[in-house]
Amino acid sequence: MRTFFDRVYRGSKTVGWGMARGTVAWFKEGSGPVDFLIRLVFRLGGLALVRGLAQSAPVRC
Repeated sequence: MRTFFDRVYRGSKTVGWGMARGTVAWFKEGSGPVDFLIRLVFRLGGLALVRGLAQSAPVRC
């Protein structure tokens, strides 16, 4: 069972770092401050949507 959790941990870590690198590259692609702000608003809107969905999901134990 420990090897399963270790694999999930390593995989999640890899996915997280890949998403972070992709987000940074996406922000760097912008040509000016307005581009940066538009991308920031888009990203924050997506995060707010995910947070709202996570909070409204029923939790069953």
